[in-house]
Amino acid sequence: MAEAYVTLAEAAELEGLGYEALKKRVQRKEEALDIKTEKSETGGRGKVFIAVSSLSRQAQTAYKEQKRLEETHGEELDLSQAPWYVTSDPDWYMTNYKANYYKGIEMRSIVQKFLKELPQAGKKNRTKFTEDFAREHIHKDGRTFYRRVKTYYEAGAVERQIVANPNIKLNLSFFTLFPQIIPAFSSIPSDYS
Repeated sequence: MAEAYVTLAEAAELEGLGYEALKKRVQRKEEALDIKTEKSETGGRGKVFIAVSSLSRQAQTAYKEQKRLEETHGEELDLSQAPWYVTSDPDWYMTNYKANYYKGIEMRSIVQKFLKELPQAGKKNRTKFTEDFAREHIHKDGRTFYRRVKTYYEAGAVERQIVANPNIKLNLSFFTLFPQIIPAFSSIPSDYS
């Protein structure tokens, strides 16, 4: 399979960094990263691409999830099949499901903490680390926790599709919060309208 490359802007989004921060990182570690440059047709500065394999494990997973969603739903996201939180009114949800809302916020923080600490566990200890982390933080097994992490990545990919599509008008301040916390909303049916 051919190596996949993304622009610096896309890579920064996958990494959760600002464009300038990633640009400086690339300048510092240029020899260690797989980078290619395409010359501009108009004669300006060339476009810089970075290999997905040069990104962090978290960014690679986010990229794979984004590609999987594109294969499943295509480039255009059909809002009739979108998750319930995409078109929800944030005030209504916070008023009627306050406890779930705050549980979701907490779950998002736990998943983000896990993703930051996972690389330090080493490749051999990942399963044990995940099991211990899940039992300590959510009092569930590792498989349950992995499903929540997967949902976190899926939601991030849906969010990126919506942000990239100018035809979709949504309350993005609400949306950016909800995709990451969907596992905590088991009380809301998937066909919510």
